[in-house]
Amino acid sequence: MITPGMVELGAMEESANRKLGSQAAQHCDHLIIVGKNRAAALEEGARSGGLDESCIYVAKDIHDALAKANQLADQLAPENGPMTVLLENDLPDSFLESVAEQQTGRRDRE
Repeated sequence: MITPGMVELGAMEESANRKLGSQAAQHCDHLIIVGKNRAAALEEGARSGGLDESCIYVAKDIHDALAKANQLADQLAPENGPMTVLLENDLPDSFLESVAEQQTGRRDRE
C-alpha cells in the first residue's frame, strides 16, 4: 500500500492513522508512506500490527514512493504472480484546489 495517511481529521488524525497502519499490516506485504507528516503514527500502527520494519518505507514524495514500488515489483519472484498496489490517498478536494490555485496564481470562477 502507498499512502500519505489521512488528513483533516483534527484530534482523531493520529489515532486514525495508527489504525490504518495496523490494518495495513494485516493485509499488505509492504507499506510505503508518502511524506513524514503522518509517518510516525502509520509506522507505529504497522509495527504493532506485526509488519516487519524492513517492509515499511517512508518516501519523500509520490515519485520516490512509486520508484520504491517498482523496486519491490522487480524483486518479486515470477511464481508469486503480479504485484497489486493500493494507492490510498485521502487528500481532500479543498487541498487539491488550494494547490491548483497556487500553481496558477489565481482562483477559477464559475
